[in-house]
Amino acid sequence: MRNILRAPPAAPSTLASPPAPAARWGPPPPPAAQVAEGAIRDTPAIGFAEGEGRSALTLGRLQHGTRHLTKAGVLPPWQASSSPQLIRDALSPILEHPTATFNDTLGGTAVKGFLGNIGDQQVAVSIFKEGPYQGQLATSFVPSPAQLAKWGLE
Repeated sequence: MRNILRAPPAAPSTLASPPAPAARWGPPPPPAAQVAEGAIRDTPAIGFAEGEGRSALTLGRLQHGTRHLTKAGVLPPWQASSSPQLIRDALSPILEHPTATFNDTLGGTAVKGFLGNIGDQQVAVSIFKEGPYQGQLATSFVPSPAQLAKWGLE
């Protein structure tokens, strides 16, 4: 019985070697601009799919992940009955339609940052990219000019 899974022997090629990728496809795209150690600005800003920003805003991370915005007066003090919905309503649009995104680290853990506004206040929202909280809210805060410069977003 003939083995039908075996490929036939390859015929010798009369074609020249294929061109190098740069010649065949053009020059490689420029690398992302490295703006600071661990921080790379993404262009263009791509966020979560419409309606999916809330998936990162799990109840167990909301209070801790928004404490800097509460301290800055951007969000009201935490109230268990109303704050979760208020936070999701405020942060979901930033995650879904960011003005900019960037890669960074938080305590040595990789995060994806999303920049947007709550009212007239610019806000950064970071989502864990790895570890036990991967895909969940890491932190949110009002970025300083130095942080914006670090991310190449000044």
